[in-house]
Amino acid sequence: MRLRAFAALFVSVLFGATLVSCGGGATSVSTPAPSHATSPSIVTQPTTATVTAGETATFLVVAMGTAPLSYHWQKDDAAITGATSASYTLASAAPADNGSNFRVVVSNSAGSVTSNAATLTVSTTPVAPPASATNGRDSDPIASSWRTNSRPS
Repeated sequence: MRLRAFAALFVSVLFGATLVSCGGGATSVSTPAPSHATSPSIVTQPTTATVTAGETATFLVVAMGTAPLSYHWQKDDAAITGATSASYTLASAAPADNGSNFRVVVSNSAGSVTSNAATLTVSTTPVAPPASATNGRDSDPIASSWRTNSRPS
């Protein structure tokens, strides 16, 4: 009996197993399943985007956890077919997409986490580029130069 208990203790130390008493003096050895998997967590949330109709809109998430991580993007809580990477690109934003919320569910063998929603704003009028500065006398842009002691440098 002592030899069996010693052998069970030796096996548990050698293989990291747990000794389980089975009553009546008998001892068995069980090895726990590895539980080193870490559930995913989101490091960088997707951010709100503003685009003009017809432009692309891209949403990105950065997550960590035990690999492999899987990604499933949603638009207004409905799954987007084929959107299974850390980023999602809407190829051509339409006015109907204005106000839509995009989020992603990241999962692995240990669990899942859902990102915050990122809202898409779609403008139907293009944003005008900034007007160039002029000197006020004609249409020539203002030229700037450094001066040292009232002399151009």
